[in-house]
Amino acid sequence: MPDVPSQLNDYYWGDVFGFQGGRRREVLRPLSRDISTRIPQEVVDHIIDQLAGCSAHLYNCALVCRSWNYRSTEILFTRIIIRSPRHFDNLAHAALQEERVRQHLAGTQHFSIEDRSGDSRSHLVVYLYALTMRSLRTLAFSQCTWTPIHPSFTLLLSQFATVTHVSLDKVHVQNFTDLRRIICAFPRLEHLVMKRCSLKHHTPVHASHGVTSKSLLPHLNYLELGENDVQLLTSLAQWLRIPSRAPSLRELSLSEHLQSTGFDLDALEHILRFVGYKLSSLAVEYPYINGMHRHLCYVPALHTLSFPLSTLSTRYPSRNLATELESILLSVSSADLESLTLVEAYTRSSHREMATARVSSREEVVEDVQPLDHVTKDARFVRLKKAKIVLRALNHDTEEEVESIVRSLRHLLSYWDERNILLIE
Repeated sequence: MPDVPSQLNDYYWGDVFGFQGGRRREVLRPLSRDISTRIPQEVVDHIIDQLAGCSAHLYNCALVCRSWNYRSTEILFTRIIIRSPRHFDNLAHAALQEERVRQHLAGTQHFSIEDRSGDSRSHLVVYLYALTMRSLRTLAFSQCTWTPIHPSFTLLLSQFATVTHVSLDKVHVQNFTDLRRIICAFPRLEHLVMKRCSLKHHTPVHASHGVTSKSLLPHLNYLELGENDVQLLTSLAQWLRIPSRAPSLRELSLSEHLQSTGFDLDALEHILRFVGYKLSSLAVEYPYINGMHRHLCYVPALHTLSFPLSTLSTRYPSRNLATELESILLSVSSADLESLTLVEAYTRSSHREMATARVSSREEVVEDVQPLDHVTKDARFVRLKKAKIVLRALNHDTEEEVESIVRSLRHLLSYWDERNILLIE
């Protein structure tokens, strides 16, 4: 049988770039029945493996023939995302009716649910699949409201014995005690992400409370916090102040919306004061606030640091760029730092301040300022292997202005530039 013309193939499979592959199409010219004998199964499996992450094309492959179906379906079930009640009902019905679906669920590695309807289906996920998904690695909840939670909910969460990554996005709980029970329910949790989470009621956290096996995170290595409720951050910092609660924590990422004006810098200080001594990696993505670099004194053993740099300073280097760079670098207390990244970030009132500076600014030669050799040659930066500065693109930037900023930075950090460890993007 001759090969199927390319135009018919395109019509049957769908345009690769048109995102239409997930729709079933009329077969104008069916494939040969002996295709599974002409192509070794190992080759077919390898080709299908390359489609991992593209559910539309995997779905089409599953409809070709039996030899293609099993591998395609197996990969489809490795990552499940529930975005609507209909998705949840279809999966639940299939899992209850078909043994093969339950077998595929046993190989699921990523499961995500968005409870936008507010009908508490996220609770049912735990009850239905806690004992079925035996290979699950990542569990993500989004837009869920758990107020309050039943004790059986956290009991079943502990049955996800293989889960190492948990993500909570826009999750609202009754109080910090409920949140603690949820995150401590996973016995092998290593990677925790909490973004835009909040507490309905604030309850004080007492450090004197006893430490039990149900209130520990023994394997937690990475913690990411972004745009959370201030009360939540403060309670979490107070709870983590006891070293035995998260003894393996080494990486911390803190972020806030670059245009945010409602967060309290004290929350950053609380977290770094209580857990900073054990960190080897710290990433802070906050709108720049004067004096925030002082909190770096709480992290004395850093190997990797990412920190904000004021937009106002970089755009108008004659004003205070040298002073700001010097202040940040002198605040670093770690003698083991190997990677330093300074990311340009907005101030709380960047647009107003930059507009004022643009009107009153007069071009001054930044080369008149002495390089920061007394800082860059300090013993604490002897082990530094990479110094990276990331500039953000602004609409009113011109090519000459960007080149001027780069020259200013290379001049101030000339010693690192000579060592070929300075990178400006």
